[in-house]
Amino acid sequence: MATAVRPLSGEGPIAARSIDALLARLRRRIRLYVWIEGLASIVIALGVAFWAGLALDWLLEPSPAVRIVALAVVAAIVGVVAYRRLLRRAFVPLSDTSMALLLERRYRDFDESLLTVVELSRRPPGDSSYDLEMLRHTGDQAALRSQRVRLGAIFDPRPLLRGVSAAVLLVASIVAFGVFSSDAFSFWIDRIALTPEPWPRNTRLMVAGFEENEHGIRTVRVGRDGDLELIVQADLDMPAPPPESVEIRYRMADGARGRDSMTRIGRALPGRDEFQVYRYEFKDIVSDFTFDVVGGDDRVEGLQVEVVDRPQFVGMTLELTYPAYMQRDPRNVEVSGVMPVPEGTRLGIRAQANKPLSHVVVQDVDQQTRNEIEMTGAVDRQVFQYKLPPLDGDKLLTFLLLDDDGIQTREPYRLSLSMVADETPQVAVGLTGIGTSITPDARIPFSGKVLDDYALQEAWFEYQVDEGEPRRQMFEPAPAGALQVDVDQALDARDWNDADRLTPGQRLVMSVQATDRYDLAGEPHVGSSQRFLLDVVTPDQLRAMLEGREGMLRERFETIVAEMTETRDLLARVELLSDVDSPQPGSETDEEPSVDEAEGAEESATAQETALEDSADDTADQAARTEDADRQTAQHRLRVVRAEQNVQRTAHETLGVAAAFDEIREELINNRIDNEEVKRRLQDEIADPLKNIGQTLVPALEESLGELKGQIGDPAAGEPKLAEVLRQSDEVLVAMQQVLDKMLELEDYNEVIELLRGIIEEQQQLNERTQRRRRERLLEN
Repeated sequence: MATAVRPLSGEGPIAARSIDALLARLRRRIRLYVWIEGLASIVIALGVAFWAGLALDWLLEPSPAVRIVALAVVAAIVGVVAYRRLLRRAFVPLSDTSMALLLERRYRDFDESLLTVVELSRRPPGDSSYDLEMLRHTGDQAALRSQRVRLGAIFDPRPLLRGVSAAVLLVASIVAFGVFSSDAFSFWIDRIALTPEPWPRNTRLMVAGFEENEHGIRTVRVGRDGDLELIVQADLDMPAPPPESVEIRYRMADGARGRDSMTRIGRALPGRDEFQVYRYEFKDIVSDFTFDVVGGDDRVEGLQVEVVDRPQFVGMTLELTYPAYMQRDPRNVEVSGVMPVPEGTRLGIRAQANKPLSHVVVQDVDQQTRNEIEMTGAVDRQVFQYKLPPLDGDKLLTFLLLDDDGIQTREPYRLSLSMVADETPQVAVGLTGIGTSITPDARIPFSGKVLDDYALQEAWFEYQVDEGEPRRQMFEPAPAGALQVDVDQALDARDWNDADRLTPGQRLVMSVQATDRYDLAGEPHVGSSQRFLLDVVTPDQLRAMLEGREGMLRERFETIVAEMTETRDLLARVELLSDVDSPQPGSETDEEPSVDEAEGAEESATAQETALEDSADDTADQAARTEDADRQTAQHRLRVVRAEQNVQRTAHETLGVAAAFDEIREELINNRIDNEEVKRRLQDEIADPLKNIGQTLVPALEESLGELKGQIGDPAAGEPKLAEVLRQSDEVLVAMQQVLDKMLELEDYNEVIELLRGIIEEQQQLNERTQRRRRERLLEN
């Protein structure tokens, strides 16, 4: 607040007026500076808000509600600027003291005279604390010096100039914008007035495939670890040509940012094409992110990619309904790998998905058929069910799953079905106790197994005599649905009717056959054993054949006995050698020549040289004897090994001969040409003793040989074992010789029997001739 300076002398009023005028001018200057600077700040705030709002509105095109908030923010900012830069400063009181102090600081030659005059002139007239004359003098000095004051030098014009220039430029730019871009200016004013119309663009970009979610965000869902192909179209009907490049600017969920350029597809031409297409592919997406598409003067913002789990089957079950002939209950089987399924089985597929499904596309790869199944009407859209007709071949199905977001499985789920065809019954039977020749009264036994993968229906013997019709004889009991039948049955030629009775000279062809219950393709499957061809001979012919086999077996056994004898001789040549003794100290070869101390040095040297030469010769002889002993030990061990191998072969061949004699005995019985004496001889005197040799005596000898093999270099332990081996070998040879003698006796017995048969046959022929002669004589008389 200004206070007039009291006159101090006769000329005081002039000095006082001069000082008062100076202070008033300074006060006015300050207030003008504040007003100009404050108004410039308000204009700058409004101008910046104008252009910033224009840029943001053009780029983002916010909704009217967002713009209302923005206008409120701008008004608040302008109000703060007006208060801080103008109102708070423009009305602040400016006292004379403050003005004097300001001048004193700028003009140091006042030497505080101006401030003294202003301060003392405010005191009451009767105040005696100062000298009035001195005050007048000080006032005159201050008035005189105030004439040299230039108020313009007190102020720094640069901040004001910058503020005013900025304000002028902003106002000029807005005026120029209104003049030269009146349409845009008018539209911006309309936008400020909260019009909902968007800014007109020279370029328009369109992104397909994004839909607004419940929050108004344009979103597309992508399967985890999947790819997203982004297609952007630029409208060719816009004023500006399509942009040369379109950019992707993305922001990951973890805050990471990046950008990349899209690929321009070809070069679209107005009039020919509707859009210019740009392509970009996001690879292996594992987390959510947002991105913008920017190109030309247009941009599509806030596009969001949301990652979701892909639909997939978490379990699949086959519901199998088997053909009726298999007589098996339905069952459910978990799918794992290639699934074998019996032929003719009806299939139901039940699969559990990890999320609700909208569609399932089932494709039959083999038949090239495709079936799309809609799941929207299912009670539980996570459970997929599918029926297949009876399986008649291998089948490969693929399942493509789609969920409500249009996400599909990364790779189709594959189900491989392998049809298991019904197998023909397996008939693994053979003749037992019968050879390739039989008598007319033979009993023909079979043994083995008949089996089927599901169930047998029938089994039978089939036989054919020469070129006649095949005959059947059914198994009793019938298989009756069994999976396996152990065959131990015989076909008895004596039970056949007269038309089928066998006679010598005929040929009989036989087999065992079986059928299963298969009924899918008409006839059941028929399995057959190998065909057995048998010659029908007389009993005498068969006896002669068997006796010939006995002779060959005897010759074979004689060879076995000879080989065993050679093995015994080989073992007799085995010797157990001890280690070669090394020369003992003090022996003749190691003795050093004794010399008397009286002998000369030359005789001592000669004696020592002789002793060294003799010692070297003895060492060489010892090494030679050791090498020779090792060689002999290895040779004897090799003999034992060879003997062990021969014994193993002997056991095997002996048991083979025993089995052959058992077969001869069985053939005699099954052909009904046996007698008790022959059977007894074959079994008790030949076959059983041979089995005892092959199963008991020879294995014991083999075990002893194995022990002897490890004791070749140890005479103390090896000598008793070698003696035992030789004793066992002799025991085996004695037993073999006894059997060989029985074979010779049987051969002699067979020759006697054959001779008796010949005599009986000749007697029968003589009787027949005699009877025929008598009949002839009676006719002649």
